[in-house]
Amino acid sequence: MLEFVDGKNGRYTIHAFLRPGRVADVYVASTTDGTLVWMKIVHDGYFTENQANARFEREAKLLSEADDPAMLRMLEWGRTATAAWVALERVEGPSLKEALLPGPLHIDDVRNLALGLAEALGAAHRRRMILRDVVPENVLLINGSPRHVKLLDLGFTRL
Repeated sequence: MLEFVDGKNGRYTIHAFLRPGRVADVYVASTTDGTLVWMKIVHDGYFTENQANARFEREAKLLSEADDPAMLRMLEWGRTATAAWVALERVEGPSLKEALLPGPLHIDDVRNLALGLAEALGAAHRRRMILRDVVPENVLLINGSPRHVKLLDLGFTRL
């Protein structure tokens, strides 16, 4: 695991666990100036896989080049001999999976979601990205609005 001393890693301080992931867990952290961010920290042992290093670096580079409102903005990334991390912009809102827990969306929300997803996927397509993991937990509804989405987790993206 990435070295943390008293919850700190360089200029980031970890405050709380946010959500688990297959490859990495996400935490709420802050920078030295107090800005809240998300820290995606890769699980122990992930880099024992042959292609894991390349996959992580590809995701970090894709995020750094994406610069689109439909995708999370990557602030910084780094790694040690055994682990890696990515600092991401923090945005408010539930995932699509969380939004669906109470039950089906209203037809107007479904229509808005379709438009928001089409815009987000169109932005990825314009960057020649093929997103292979578009699932409800990787679609964030900004401030709970189905019309404004961000795509999360570009780890399985191809150019």
